[in-house]
Amino acid sequence: MPVICWPLFLLERINMKKININDMVQVKLTERGIRHMKENDSVMAEFHFDKNTKTVRTELWQLMNTFGDTMYMGAEQMFENNVVEIIE
Repeated sequence: MPVICWPLFLLERINMKKININDMVQVKLTERGIRHMKENDSVMAEFHFDKNTKTVRTELWQLMNTFGDTMYMGAEQMFENNVVEIIE
């Protein structure tokens, strides 16, 4: 049976999912993430943070605004397993 080799750019298009910065997302914060949020975004801490589950539900742009400066290779994790869940 022949092996089909798809060009990488076609595979990327097949698997791509479009998201909007206004889409709702959810993350489970680490202890470091909770400290960072409380120090840098009191609105998120008061209105979007669930203390029982340690999760934040907000728009993607607000998550990026609050945690963007902490997202680089080698940074301490703000979200458990570095997972950002898109809420559809």
